[in-house]
Amino acid sequence: MKCKVCASSAEHVFNGRILNKYSVKYYKCHSCGYLFTEDPFWLSEVYTDAISKFDTGIIARNISLSKKVSIFLLFNKINSSLCVDYSGGYGLFTRLMRDKGINFFWMDKYAKNIFAEGFEHPSSDFHNVKIVTAFECFEHFEDPMKIFDEILSECNVLIFSTVLIPSPIPRSDWWYYTFDRGGHISFYSKETLHFVAKKYNLECYTSGSFHVISPKSFLTKVAVFATFLSNASRLNPFNIFRPSLTLSDNRALLKETGK
Repeated sequence: MKCKVCASSAEHVFNGRILNKYSVKYYKCHSCGYLFTEDPFWLSEVYTDAISKFDTGIIARNISLSKKVSIFLLFNKINSSLCVDYSGGYGLFTRLMRDKGINFFWMDKYAKNIFAEGFEHPSSDFHNVKIVTAFECFEHFEDPMKIFDEILSECNVLIFSTVLIPSPIPRSDWWYYTFDRGGHISFYSKETLHFVAKKYNLECYTSGSFHVISPKSFLTKVAVFATFLSNASRLNPFNIFRPSLTLSDNRALLKETGK
């Protein structure tokens, strides 16, 4: 099996039980560390809706990311430049960014634009786009290099999120595999992302699940520092006395559906 990112050899490392009924092979690249499933024949059973009802963190995540990205862009003096949210879902992130005065537009081939209607990016042409964001979507792509190429061949700043593979690679007990839901089919290491950046003569910066591929000039120290500072904006004083229900709601929905 060849790696779908760097075309090096990949080996079968374990099987996962998808949707509680399919034994699926997972392959790991020897070179860049990319982990991926065999041909995802089960996806037609997964995507009945563009946004899963199990994604109870969608609001909190978008609010947090909008704060983080807006600070990042502020320190790089970007507000009137054209920006696009790729796989923008219902348009919540685009609306939040426009509310902050940043010229964002929505793009998604599968979801309905609800919150940013009227601000759709008209095509897949990113030639005049300054920034592309893509949050919680790269783990769903069967051919991620096709998407990286679509964006980075024309726009040289990509800000995105995906949870990186732990080391050593967990065989069956990692929550991000989402075996019960089956939508996550691509998993990345830092080496994977650095390979992608180098392919386009760019730099890669990662902080947890937050990643930026861009020219080195964009990744100024002050911008990186501002991104770390923005993590504090996720703190909610009410949660000191009353824990968030985001995760418990997710577990309750999974239990209700028998997953």
